[in-house]
Amino acid sequence: MASILVIDDDPDILTIVRRYLESSGHEIDLALSGSDGLESFRKRAHDLIITDIFMPKQSGLTIIQEIRRIDSNVKIIAFSGGNEAIGMGKFMLRAAEEAGAAGTLEKPFTREELVSSVEEALSS
Repeated sequence: MASILVIDDDPDILTIVRRYLESSGHEIDLALSGSDGLESFRKRAHDLIITDIFMPKQSGLTIIQEIRRIDSNVKIIAFSGGNEAIGMGKFMLRAAEEAGAAGTLEKPFTREELVSSVEEALSS
């Protein structure tokens, strides 16, 4: 199926996303930081990037902007669960779409929501 790079600073989220997407036939690469994700992206072409928005040192928005500078055609999905008490997560997901994300997901998400978002992004 597709080669997907997942970037998140939470190893548990990476494990869950990998499990969900590998069971759907996708090949998954993982990165625990924005800088590791960008390095992986520069070394290997991916069909889709999935990135968290709230991460230390380098936000998902910065990652999206940098990936867009490298490859304007790669599909990107942003996800977030952070700062929901003040509504910051939804605001940042809208900003991710404006920066070039093809789709967004709010954490926590189900397997079905993730797989559906991936399939939709890949087919667009």
